[in-house]
Amino acid sequence: MSAQPVRVDLLDLSIKPEKAWYRQFWPWFLIILPASVVVACLFTIKLAIQYGDTVVRDDYYKDGLAINESIARDRLAISLGLSGVLEIAQEEIILQLSGIDIDAVSATFHHPFDADLDITTLLVKTESEGFYRSNQFVQKQRWYVELTPLAEDVLSAGDWKIQAEQDFRNSSFLVFGER
Repeated sequence: MSAQPVRVDLLDLSIKPEKAWYRQFWPWFLIILPASVVVACLFTIKLAIQYGDTVVRDDYYKDGLAINESIARDRLAISLGLSGVLEIAQEEIILQLSGIDIDAVSATFHHPFDADLDITTLLVKTESEGFYRSNQFVQKQRWYVELTPLAEDVLSAGDWKIQAEQDFRNSSFLVFGER
């Protein structure tokens, strides 16, 4: 028995040619994955540049070196026996301060995480002894409060500083020192 040769018709068009690469799914799938990572990376870089972290200080090293000076200022306030009550009223700030008699006090309200909201105001002495007042509006929220004398009062009253943290949403009053 002899085997018959198989005849292949080269002109048979029933075999479909392979699609071009750009018409297939897998190349596009493999291209889109790294391309989406590049787009997300560029978006993240834009956000980082546009909304920088304002909580981090540029001069943290100097702040670290100045901590001893800051502690000395706090201790001076304690040794002077400074005490009082700071009240945030409707449209004003009222400070009742005992232990010292100066013409004005600088009050700085540091926002916990947005330096653009920080407020520094001057509390001026009123007719009532020991009372200081400012017409500065301060939102009732959490603040880091710092009270310091003005530069011209440092020689007579000392370079003291009072620091405290208060959430004024819960209470309009900040009590400091021994009363």
